[in-house]
Amino acid sequence: MLLAKYIRRLVLALALFGTLYALLENVFFNKTISMLTLPNSLYCMLTGLTWAHMWYLYVIIGLYLLIPLFKLFAAHADQKTYLFILCVLFLFNSVFPTVQSLWGFEFGIKLPISLIYCFYFLAGYYLVQYVPLT
Repeated sequence: MLLAKYIRRLVLALALFGTLYALLENVFFNKTISMLTLPNSLYCMLTGLTWAHMWYLYVIIGLYLLIPLFKLFAAHADQKTYLFILCVLFLFNSVFPTVQSLWGFEFGIKLPISLIYCFYFLAGYYLVQYVPLT
């Protein structure tokens, strides 16, 4: 499967470079190397506590894992359902967090897929399918 091949490559890159960057950070921060340096670096890589530029690998792996779900939804949803889902994703991943950060008001309802990139992914497909090029 093509998707598995890409995920495997991304996981390998993340494991290699994420652990390496976490190892470097541990050495620079502690100014020493101990028996716990490598296990701590592996823990940091698994929990996403690596250098900031590595965020993309974590997100793209998650998006690749969701592609079958997105394809299934896109194949069976009509335009009205698609717009509804896009509105819900936009509200919960963009509007509500903005309201919370500006006014400190936190909404009690949570969305399990709280990633704005899911909205972008589905919005791109929606634009290709339903918005004609002029």
